[in-house]
Amino acid sequence: DERADDEVHRHGPHPGPVSGVAWRADGGHLAAATDEPGWPGEVVVWDPAARRPVRTLRGPAGGVLGVAYGPDGRLAATARDGTIRLWAPGGEPGPVLRGPTAPTTAPAVRPDGKFLAAGGETPAGTGEVTIWTLSPRPG
Repeated sequence: DERADDEVHRHGPHPGPVSGVAWRADGGHLAAATDEPGWPGEVVVWDPAARRPVRTLRGPAGGVLGVAYGPDGRLAATARDGTIRLWAPGGEPGPVLRGPTAPTTAPAVRPDGKFLAAGGETPAGTGEVTIWTLSPRPG
């Protein structure tokens, strides 16, 4: 039996500090966001069983702050520039949502996949959460 404090494996290296990680619902992929101001943000999708990267998704300049998987395998990533980028399960780019504030952080997809929520900071320095409706994936 594994104990909760047993380290199993480390995935890396990454191009900058890792700012968020998320497991796909089936456990087959692990996404890691990188945040390095001044450089394009990236999301590296890992196959944890094979211990290798599957793909690298390019985010906006300035860094990706958080990632979340939807139940259908879509991936959402929040960024310093106030955008939220969506990718299809195969890594094809999807819509880019714009948050009311920058940066956007802490994405979360509702378990039924119908809504995406993300945090942000207002110009007054207070926090807020914005919720978007997600369209069903075609096909």
